[in-house]
Formats: sequence, C-alpha cells, structure tokens
Amino acid sequence: MRHALVALAIGLASFALSWRSGADETTGRFARAPAISPYKFLPADAVAAWTQDGTDAHQPAVRLTASWRSLEDTQFTARMFDLVQMFLETTGEQNGIVLRQLMDHVRANGMSAALTIRESGNGVPFPDSPVAVVVLHNAEKFEPLVGGIVRNLVAGQGMQVEDRQIGARKISTILFPAGVPISGLEFSWWSEGGHFVLCGGVAAADRVTEISEGKAPNITSSSSWTQLRSADDFAVTEFGWLNLAWLMQKYAEMPLPPSPSGQEIKPADFFRLAGIDGLTEMTLQGGIKDAETWSRMRLNGRLAETGLLSLWLQQRALSFAELPPLPKATTEMMAGTFDAAKALGSGISLLEDFLGRVDPTSVGEIKQSLSSASAVLGVDLQTAAAGFGDVWCGWYDTSPLPIPGLVAPAFAVSVRDRAAVDQLCQRVLQLIQPAIEAEGGSIRRTVRDGNDFYSLQFPPNIVPAALPVVPTLLLTNKWFVVSVTPAATQTFAQREAGKMPAWKPNPLVEQALDELPKTWSSIRIYDPAPFYSGVLQLAPTALMALQNEGLPMFNGPVELPFAIEDLPAAEVVTEHLFPNVRVASTTADGLVWTTRQSVPSTPVGNVNATFTVPVAIALLLPAVQQAREAARRTQSKNNLKQLALAMHFHHDVHGEFPAGTLPNPKLKPEERLSWASSLLPFIEQEALYNAIDRDKAWNAPANEVLTATAISAFQNPSQTGVRRTASAGDYVGIAGVGADAAELPRTDPRAGIFGYDRGVKMQFILDGTSNTLMFADSSKPNVSMFSGGSETIRGFSQSPYLNGPDGIGSPHSGVVQFALADGSVRAISVDVDEKVLEALATMAGGEVVGDF
Repeated sequence: MRHALVALAIGLASFALSWRSGADETTGRFARAPAISPYKFLPADAVAAWTQDGTDAHQPAVRLTASWRSLEDTQFTARMFDLVQMFLETTGEQNGIVLRQLMDHVRANGMSAALTIRESGNGVPFPDSPVAVVVLHNAEKFEPLVGGIVRNLVAGQGMQVEDRQIGARKISTILFPAGVPISGLEFSWWSEGGHFVLCGGVAAADRVTEISEGKAPNITSSSSWTQLRSADDFAVTEFGWLNLAWLMQKYAEMPLPPSPSGQEIKPADFFRLAGIDGLTEMTLQGGIKDAETWSRMRLNGRLAETGLLSLWLQQRALSFAELPPLPKATTEMMAGTFDAAKALGSGISLLEDFLGRVDPTSVGEIKQSLSSASAVLGVDLQTAAAGFGDVWCGWYDTSPLPIPGLVAPAFAVSVRDRAAVDQLCQRVLQLIQPAIEAEGGSIRRTVRDGNDFYSLQFPPNIVPAALPVVPTLLLTNKWFVVSVTPAATQTFAQREAGKMPAWKPNPLVEQALDELPKTWSSIRIYDPAPFYSGVLQLAPTALMALQNEGLPMFNGPVELPFAIEDLPAAEVVTEHLFPNVRVASTTADGLVWTTRQSVPSTPVGNVNATFTVPVAIALLLPAVQQAREAARRTQSKNNLKQLALAMHFHHDVHGEFPAGTLPNPKLKPEERLSWASSLLPFIEQEALYNAIDRDKAWNAPANEVLTATAISAFQNPSQTGVRRTASAGDYVGIAGVGADAAELPRTDPRAGIFGYDRGVKMQFILDGTSNTLMFADSSKPNVSMFSGGSETIRGFSQSPYLNGPDGIGSPHSGVVQFALADGSVRAISVDVDEKVLEALATMAGGEVVGDF
C-alpha cells in the first residue's frame, strides 16, 4: 500500500480507537456533549467575529444540497484534501495525519473566532492590546497532537513553550522575545469543555479564561450575534461581522504626521474621502436552502452622499434588456452600471478638496496634468468619458482561440456619443502606433456594415506566435467592445445585427432570479459545471506530471495518496450543479450582495469550461515548481551543512580550518588550489584528493582530473547559471569585510575565516562560532570550486552585499543561505541590515550582531 495511504490508515485507526467509547454507534461520530458552549470563549465586544456550525449541525438538510452531492458524495473534496495531506507529510508524517484529521473534524463540527481590542481610559485603543481567539468545536482530542507539532516548530526557532495552570486548565504558552513589535505578545492553547482553544495577543489566555468563567460577557450577548444567527430565506450555517463604526470612531482622531501644508490631517479625513464615514458594520451570512447554498454580505449604515464610495452606491438599477448581445452559449457574465463621466468629475473634485488641505501646491500640478492629457488627446477628459454610457459588461466569448482549451475574454461598455468615442479611440491608437510599429507590429482599421474594427497586431517578441492574440476594438452605434481576438468582435456585430442568436437567461437562471432581489445594479451569472468538468478532464495528466516531475524532488519517498482511477468522473460531479447567480442591491440600510449557488466559486474565480485547461495548468505548475524549489533549496542547505561539517573534521585532524588557498609562494592566489581541495577527504572524495598535484596550478594539465569532476556537494541544484567546467560550483568562503579582506592578517578586525594565506583555529573566532559566517551561496557558478582567489573566497565590499557586485547571492527567492562556523545553516533575508552582515562576516571584530 502506498506510503500516504498507510499513514492515513494508521492515523484514522488510532483515532477510531481513542474515540470509540464516545462514538455514536449509528453515525460513528464523537457524540459526547461538550461541557460548555464554544461561544463562551468569545468576547462580547468583538470588533470582528466569525463562526461556522459545521456540517453535522445541519444534517440531514446539508446532504440534500448540490454542493454536498457534487463534492462530498463523489469524494472530490476528499481527493483534494488527500493532496493537501500528502504535501503536509513532507514536513513529517504525523503532521500530515493530524492536520488532515483536524481539517475533516472542523468541517464537520465547526469553529469560531473573534478579535477584540482593549481600550485605554481616554478612549484610544492601546496598540499593544489586541486579543484573537479561535475555538475548534468539540476538538479537545486534538490538543496534545497539535500541541506536539507546535512545540517541535517552536523548538526549531529557538523559542520555548511554558506550561502553566489557570484554574483547572493546563495552558501551554509561547512567549515571544522582547524584540517583537507588540510588547508582551503571547500565543496560548488548551482544551476546555470539549473544545480546543487557541488565542494570541497581550495576556490573551487570562482574558479568554475570564470570559469562559463568566467574569466578562461572552459574544452571545452581542446584538450582532442575535441578528445574524438566523435569516428569513435560508438556514444560517455561518456568519460574521466587522464593526466598522467602532474602528472609525476609535481611530478617527488619532494624530498623524504633519502634512506639507501644516494642517492637521486625521484618519477621519480619509474616512470622509473614502465615503465610508457613515458605515456601521460589514456582515456576512451563509447558509443552505433545499439544493442551494446562499451567502449575503452587507455594508450597513448611512449611505455616503459624497466620497469615493458614493460613486459606487449611486449606480442605477439594471435590466437584462439593457445588456449587450452576448454569445448564446455564455456560461459566465458580469454586468453593472457605472457612470464614468460622473465618477471622473466627482473623483477629481474630491481629490482636489483633500489635497487642498494636505498639499495645496499639488492641486495645481494635478490640474496641469489633466490639462496636458486633454491637450494630447485633443479632447477634455470628462467630455471624452461622457461619450460612454453607464452599462458595463464582461464575459468569456465562446469563439475559441486557435489553441485547444483557450477562449477569448471580452468586455463591452455602452455608447452615448459614437463620434466622441471614435475620436478618443483614434487619438489613443495614433499615440501608441509609433511604439507598436517600432517593434514590427501594426494597427489596422476595417469598416464593415457600418461598424469600425481596430486590430492591433503585435510581433512575436511581444506576443508569442504560439499564442495568436490580436487585440481588437469594435465600435458600433450602441457599444464599444474590446476582445483579445477579432472573432469575438465579429460575432458580436453579427448578434447585434440580429444575424446570430444572443444569450437569454435559461430556466435555471430564471428560477434563481425569482428567489433573489428583483432590483439590482450589478449581476454575475456563472455555471460552475464547465470548470469542474475541465479540471477533472485535466487531472490525470496533471497528476502524472506531479508524480513524475514534482514528487521525486522531495527527500524520501513521496507518492500520490490515491490512484488516478479513484478520481470521480466529471459527469458524476457536475450532475447536480446549476448556475450560480449573485446580485448587488442598494437598500435603505446599505448595500447588499446576495448569492444563490450550487457550489462555491473556485479558487481561480468562475471561468468558462474551455478556459479550465490553461487555468488548471497555471495553478498546478507553480505549485509543482514551488515544491521542486523547496526540495532543491533543502538539498543546497544540506550541501552547506556537509561543507561546514567537513571544515570541523579538518580542524580535528589538522588543528585548524584550511587556508583559503593551498600555500604556494610560486603561484598567485587565483592560480592556487582552493580550500575546496583540502576538504575532499572529508566529503568522501579521498581518491580525488590523492590525485592532486599540489605544486601545480588548479588548472594545470596535471590537475585536469579536478576540472573534469563534478561534485554534487559543491553545486546548488537551484542554480540556473551556465557552468564553464564540470567542477564549477556555487558556494564561496566568507573572507570578511572589504575588497582586501582575503589578504588581511588574521588579527585584523575586518578579517573573516577565509584568507588566501591564513589558517584559523577555533579559538581565534572571538565573536563566537554561531555569529560568524563560513560559507555562502554565490550568485552564479564559479569557474571551478578548485580555483583560488575571488572565485571561491569573497568579502563584503560593495552594496548591496547580497545579490550585488560581490557575487554573494542566491537563486532562492528572497533569501541567501549561509553556513556558520558552528555548523548551522541559516537562510538570511536579502533585505537584512548590511551592518549585521558586516558583523557576521568578521571573526574577531567585537561587533554586536543584531537580528538576522
């Protein structure tokens, strides 16, 4: 049986045994009633809160939903979780087993979370007084297992876990060091009343236990909790809120740095500019009704009459009759109303008003910029925007690109004044035409049936020939259309002329609209079936690629946790699906988005079926690449550890670390053999070591065997640079600070461990072996690891020190890996303070080393 399946089976068996005494024989679920409600750990004054009941709380109704039938009954979700577990197990088999079971448990039993911020006497929140709490319902059995994982992770970071008693509770706490931004920050966890409680913040555990003991009110006394717990049109399974009024009230008067004008600017001014100063709360409800899953998000409060939000809230109601003629087979579309001309005018006025207080000189600059733009375009910007209407619509066109699996996204906006839009369009194209033609491209205008088509042909160096994208603009009397292919605009013109059928809501969409608000300013309609069908069609190829290309890069055996034939058939998954519909409406209390759907939106958004192949590939390949890069980086880390260990073996045998180059007064340092040759006996290359002629240069014919030998311990598998010889490598010894660091005497405070003519004993490293760099990644391969000189020994001399002129750098994103003199390996951020690097590079400089 495959490795991951064995691990999963063992884990499930152990949990089945441990829970057997409390299991319900009819369901197999852990049935012991919790001693207290999970909500009794959450504060009544939560600024933000969220709770999910879990699927068990709503059985059997949840089993009737399309989401359950499509994703749970078919094991689609289980297979996705299998893959998550597989990757988690690469960090430790037990980690994967425990966290997978925890995910399954939370989905079935639910969880709750809340954030509160304590206030000071003057009404301003302490910046160091937040407390966040998460409660995993009925999950006390996971506390020792998850706690063990956390303890191992913390130990690897050099921190400790403190166990203490608060009442009858045994609470485990990570105490963060004093250097963290929030003083007194802690992270704690424990089990209580059948639940697994985690919290973080300042004195977090003490505050949460006060609430659970009834010494402070819990969240069930909150009016928001009471209001959101139920809905008129569906059974609520999850809900949450963000208290916008509290946040804006508390931070409105917080002092900010003086503005250039000298006027005092406060957060309240930003709230007013954004138009959110009248909002009180953002809420979310989710639930089920028959086969449907529902969600409703609200922005509650006084709707803005001014500010940026008002531009959005002033959208008028839209009807299907106003939409552009979409393709008959459209499976996804979004449409809404938005007056660009009005928004531009209001936006400019708001910006000028605000900047008039912050920096009056910039108001004139903005006006000058707008005037210059209007002069270049030959028309006032607001006048140009007034040529467009207020109906906007986007969709995926069903006219495919000449590549299997791709479709053309298209976008349309209504037209009020065709002449004005045409003038603007021609002027913009005239401005960009020289740049396109300079690259070998062209712009072509075609008039057909009274409609104007503008096609932009880009050369292969901009748009690859394998992806024949030809952006095309279409201008008719009613619509301005943009697409990546001419076919999408041509078929649009045909539909507008009545020569081809256009999209209409089908009965399933009509049914959804009957249950949703009748008046809306924007709408999104999406059929999820094509996406899931496309993913499952691609899955066999993608999984084979993952198994053959991605998994072998991990250390140890990692295999797919299921066979390809274990995946559900696309037809089985999509059988119960129906279109998802979301509408946005303005009410007397605020703005509300209501969604009625069969399954939640996919991680990549809702896309057309023929677009799923490239989307899935785009999702999969980065994941595979990240997995492979993680494995390569780990291998490089092991290489550095091996080299550092070899240095210590050399010290044990010879009484000192090897000199940077083999002593040879007849040769210049760059002609000598490097320190790498001295380490060969200690990295299982004794035969090669015995073949060296130490009196000759590294590249002399007598040492040709060296340059012809590739040694994996000297090569970073992530390196993409060209290797000029087989023995080219990717690690350098650290010489110290300065361009002359390798030439300095051992006693110089700028000297590091490696120098051309200096050997170093352990006792010479006065700064401490854990604070002294020994080896580092190099930015690109050297000519040979056996070449002396700067090819294999470098100091920090020119900023930036990492990935800069010195050649000390890394192919790993964001970090450079270093081996220290104590044998440890650290990944140091490329943004580290260069003074810290200077302190680490020297062995007896006496500097104070900061965080790194």
